[in-house]
Amino acid sequence: MAPSLQFTYTACGIFLITGLITGVWKYYHIHASKEAQAPVYVDIAHRSSLMYSFATLVVAKFVELSPYSETVTFWSAAAPIVFFALAISTYVIYGVLKDNDNQILIINLQDGIPRRGTMPDADGVRSNT
Repeated sequence: MAPSLQFTYTACGIFLITGLITGVWKYYHIHASKEAQAPVYVDIAHRSSLMYSFATLVVAKFVELSPYSETVTFWSAAAPIVFFALAISTYVIYGVLKDNDNQILIINLQDGIPRRGTMPDADGVRSNT
């Protein structure tokens, strides 16, 4: 088996296992919550892990059918897989931090205080409630 194909199948398995583990984590939060809801990024980490595992299977099929050299094929497969891994790990970090707000940080130009979120309120200030 070609190294690029081994890499994609290994990544697929890791993403699937991560999806299963984050599913248990999500279920724990749903069970422990009064609202029966997991933190936002725990839910996103779970769903994205599962979706990216199947997307990696599609990448594996492209690797099998690739007419290019092994080096080009490997790096072409590695690019989206690295993106998937970084995205999942970011979601897991935000889930551990129980950060239920947006990842993006904007600066309020009126008072210089960093505030989370992308959209300020009508008065130009983003409230953190």
